[in-house]
Order: sequence, then structure tokens, then C-alpha cells
Amino acid sequence: MKVKVLIICLLSSVFSFGQVQDLAKLADGKLVYNTTLFDSAHDLYGYFYVYKLDAKDKKTINYEFVVLDKNLNKINNGKFEGFKSTAFLESTFNDCTLMGDNLIIDKLYVSYSQGVTYILLNTFQIISLKDNSVSKEKQFKNNEFVDVDLTKLKSMKLYMDKSRFYINAYSNKYNSGFFVTDENSAKETTFFDSNLEKKWTYAYNNTDTLKNYYSDFKFRLLKDNVIYATERYNDKISKKKTFNILAINYTTGEKIYEYELDNNKDSIYHTFEFKVINNKLIVSGFYNTNIGSLDFRDYYKGIYKIVLDENGQEVEKVYHTWKYLNPKVAVNKKGMLKNGFYLKHQKTFVFDDGTISMLNEVYRPASNPAWFVPLVNWFTYIPSVTKDFIILNFDKNFNLNSVDTISKQKSRNNNTDYLFSQTLNSNKGVVFFHLNNRKDPKTKKKELMLGINSIVAGKLTQELIPLYKKKQYVITPLPAKEGYIMLRESNEKDKYNQIRLEKLNL
Repeated sequence: MKVKVLIICLLSSVFSFGQVQDLAKLADGKLVYNTTLFDSAHDLYGYFYVYKLDAKDKKTINYEFVVLDKNLNKINNGKFEGFKSTAFLESTFNDCTLMGDNLIIDKLYVSYSQGVTYILLNTFQIISLKDNSVSKEKQFKNNEFVDVDLTKLKSMKLYMDKSRFYINAYSNKYNSGFFVTDENSAKETTFFDSNLEKKWTYAYNNTDTLKNYYSDFKFRLLKDNVIYATERYNDKISKKKTFNILAINYTTGEKIYEYELDNNKDSIYHTFEFKVINNKLIVSGFYNTNIGSLDFRDYYKGIYKIVLDENGQEVEKVYHTWKYLNPKVAVNKKGMLKNGFYLKHQKTFVFDDGTISMLNEVYRPASNPAWFVPLVNWFTYIPSVTKDFIILNFDKNFNLNSVDTISKQKSRNNNTDYLFSQTLNSNKGVVFFHLNNRKDPKTKKKELMLGINSIVAGKLTQELIPLYKKKQYVITPLPAKEGYIMLRESNEKDKYNQIRLEKLNL
């Protein structure tokens, strides 16, 4: 694979109109939030930016938003008001969801005390992509959505509120709306359509107290007209623990099926990657036991795959312990490598042909053997270290076909070098990116490298590209449309902030 990344040349004739944008000139004010927008099929729609303008008064501040399409053409912009953060209460942009012809801006109100962050309120605003209008900020209160009066927000009043609702937007080409959960009572989740009309409520806690009973409900995937979720129960009195996978009819709220994982007896916990292929739900990830142990190595057990048909019947169920990976991967029964390193799971790729590739990173967490000794502990701290990527490739029956290694130099004080991934050829393949500082064998100087790695039909292709810095500009790789990567080059001192698309010749 040959990849050409042109970074030093800021204005190159290689790129057509719309493939370069200067964020510093898109709008007035300071850029305070940005995110990538995807449609229901996880195809890139464009990019969203929020700029902080001047204060309107003592309580509110002005913002401007800008939307770029996937070719970096400016297609929408407008202004709206927001809460002016104080020393006791800060408003932050949390997420942005594409919902048909609207964008849903999710915001959090947080307060800080003695190094702890408290989330006090979750609100949202609706941006119309047709006329660029922005709704007032809305919160969920007394079982309905109401406008927020920004001038009356006070941190102490929010602290005293017994209910704290989290509002999450969701969307696909068939359905869209919001689901609302009261995090304090942890009793039920209510679903609303995109017009903020209540559809139905799903109750998952049948008790009135959380003292001896714990439960939660997590929205995992919306595919066509089916909601896939997980729910967990932990009864401290009976010691019963249950973890279920749910399929719920979006229109009626009726449960299509409930599949219980076998953690009630063995206390097994799972990480999840959900994928629906040919009306079958494929769930894959890592599993572990004894989650309460102080040492993660006591419960890090292996990998699994479960396939359910449209009625929740088990089609396939495979659990592999670490022993199964030998001799292709030199891990012990606890998943450990040499010198305290282990395989840290980063991403599971489930392809449309049923094959699976699991991306892992060789990782050793930070430690401090003398953490309890004042002053001495400063000298005994051992930083975290990441090394090579290890990719486990499985066939459609979850048999290990091959193991690929992406070599990279050690990174200290870093949890991961992995950046992000993008699908290829309608989910027949994937390309993922990573950063790594490499020492040049001749000059002995470190240079920042961008790793471009693709998996197609189980075969790995790799390329390393140096990210040259001009005048110490910070270069940040970002997701782009299929076959491209976006590079953001910025220097706040020079008020320079440019994004550009680079084509990958995959």
C-alpha cells in the first residue's frame, strides 16, 4: 500500500476545492467543541464545530456553530445562546447526534469539588439543518421535556434535586428519538420519538430501594426496528447476579427476547461488541471473573463469541481461554505476557462474512511498589508502557486463523497508541490508525509516525508515514470518508488551525 501524506505544503494543487478548510476563519470566536458526524449506517456525514463568542450578559454567552460536509464544504452555520460558566457550575458540550434533518447537541452541567467532578444536569438543543434555527435548551423534568431558563441555573439547587436524568439521542433510517434514564433511582428507561412524544417505558428495577439491590440498563444498538440492550441485576441479599441481553421492539416497547449470560453461577463479566448480520445478533469481546479483586490478573480470562437468531435462540456460543491462543500467542492462563505486560483489548471488528479480528495492544499499567511511603513513592513510580499491537483473526466459526503483529517502539505514560478505525468496502474490511514516536536509526532523533493499517479478507497491510511538524504545529489525525484521512494542523500561538483531507491509496 502506497500512501502519500502531504503536510508541509499548506496549499497544494493536489487537492480539489472543498478538501481544505481553515477552522480559524470559519467563524469568529474561539473553537471550544468539535466532533465527527455519522449517519445511521456509521458512514461519515460531516463535521460539527462550536465557537465561543462574546458574553450576552452576566448569565448567558453567545455561540456559533458550523457544519461541514464530508468534503469539508461549509453547509450550515448559525448562532445560539448558552449558559455562562461560573466558578461553581460549568456547561460543557458532551455529544452531537445526527437525527434526520436535525442535530441534537447534548450538554452536561458539572461542578467540581476537591478534585471530584459531579454531573448535575443533562440538557440538549435541536439544530435544524433546513433553516439553521436552534431550539432553546431542554431538560427532562416532571416526566416531560421543558425549556431551561439559563438565568436561573444555580449549582446548589441542582445538588438538591433528587432526580438526575440522562438524555440520549438515537437514530437510524427507520426510527429516531430519545431515551431518558433517572440515574439516581435506576428504575426505568423511557423512550420518546423525535417529536418529544412519549412512546413507552421499560422498567428494569422492581424494588423501591437501591440499598440491597442494584440494576442498570444500557442501550447498545438500534438496528432497523429493534433495540438491543443489556441489563444487569445484583441482589445483595440473595447474592443473585444476572446479566441479560435484550431485544426490544422499538414501536411497542415489547420485549422480543431475553438472553441470559451464564454469569449468575460463575460471576462472569463481559465486554461487548454488538453487530447484526443477516438478522442474527453477533456479540463478541472479552470475559472475566472475580471482578472485585484488586489484581486485574485474577479475573482476566479470555475471549468469547455468541450468536443469537431473531428469536433469541442460541446459534453459536464459544468461549476461549488464553490457553487456546498458545502457541500462536505466548500468554499464560491469566492472559499475561512477559515482564508484567498483557493483551489490552482495543477494538473488535466483526465483518459481514462473519469473520472477526480483535485488535489488542501489549500494555503494562503504571505501578508504584512504595505507594504507601511518603516521599519515597515519588522515586519508585513506574510509568505505564505500550508496545506492539497483536491482532487475533478468527474465521466465521470463531476458530483462530492467524495472528498478526504490528511492531512499534515503546510509549511511556500512555494508555494506548490506537486512534480510530474506518470500514472499507461495505464492511468487508477495515482500516485503523495509530501514532508512535520512532527514533531514527541514523539521526537518533525521535519522529512522530502515523500508522495506517488495513485488514481485508483476513490479510493485514501496514504503512508508516512520518508526520512532519512545521513551526511546531500540532498535527492531529481525524476520521474521514472512506478511503481518506483528515489531518488537523494547528498552532494556537499563530492562530493557525487548518484541516485537510488526504487520500489513502488502499
